[in-house]
Amino acid sequence: MERITRSGIALCSVIVVCLGVPLLAYWLTHQGQRSNIEATQLKPLGTAFPTNLLFNQEHKFSFEASQTGRESRRLAHNRTNLLPVPPLPANLPEATPPGPEIVGALPTPSEDIGVGHLYPKDFSFLGGQDWMNSPYLTERWIQLIALPLYTNPEGNHWGWIVNGWLIPNGQAAIAIGHDTPFFMRFTFYALSSFLVTEIREDGWFQLQYTPTNTAWVHTDHLNLGSLELGVERWQDRFLDAGIIEFRHNEPQPLRSEPADDATAILTLNNESTWIEPLAFNGDWMHVRVWQIGDPASHPAPSPQVGWVRWRTADNQSLIWYPPKGA
Repeated sequence: MERITRSGIALCSVIVVCLGVPLLAYWLTHQGQRSNIEATQLKPLGTAFPTNLLFNQEHKFSFEASQTGRESRRLAHNRTNLLPVPPLPANLPEATPPGPEIVGALPTPSEDIGVGHLYPKDFSFLGGQDWMNSPYLTERWIQLIALPLYTNPEGNHWGWIVNGWLIPNGQAAIAIGHDTPFFMRFTFYALSSFLVTEIREDGWFQLQYTPTNTAWVHTDHLNLGSLELGVERWQDRFLDAGIIEFRHNEPQPLRSEPADDATAILTLNNESTWIEPLAFNGDWMHVRVWQIGDPASHPAPSPQVGWVRWRTADNQSLIWYPPKGA
């Protein structure tokens, strides 16, 4: 937590010194507006998944696709043929916080981060003055979820992640982070998420839950536990974060159009450029950038707008973002 606090203070200091007070005010206001929007979507946080819970199958499928700007395009369907919920394991264990064997950190520059992440939609346990003492920080929110796992889309159901346990059908429960390591990545302040390697338009997505293992999950099943989950593409996360950086720390050209042969306006890098994502078009990202210079001669630098490549031809992201508070 000390690292988080120091980094947050350092970030504000960089904004003030390099970009000026007007941009700092814009950034803080922008973040506050986002927080207010998220807060209106919160629902009361329940208790751990009870052993005698009867599933509610009245929910509707609403799955967010990637954004191409500030307007969200949704793949939303009022479906009547919801995917049936498989039976819970017999002798369901009590909710247990995950153990220390969680491989969780910021992604490395060469790591395949997939196409998005699975995260808790209810952030209320991060609110209030005592949020640092919440029992659900980092990866510990896993003890609140119930997630059926499948071999492939429309394939066989093979197990559950429930109450902080991995339970393959017909086998003994495995304590997450105690009996087996799990794999997550730091995506919000004091919060980790599961990487998602593939998202399909029919609601199926592939979840990476250990360094080497994946499973398929359906969006019909994201609210079976007491903590509802969401699936978000990286484009949406980058837009909401409001600032991005290059993962390999290599200079990239800002171009006039989303094409490799378009005119290069200037060169972008992590040390001297503040980059705000505005929209996505295939492998290209529309951005607004500020060149960080001498605050005496550039107290409030004028931004420039252009296009930069954000992922490779094989869908590897070239960019990341500073998770809030990281």
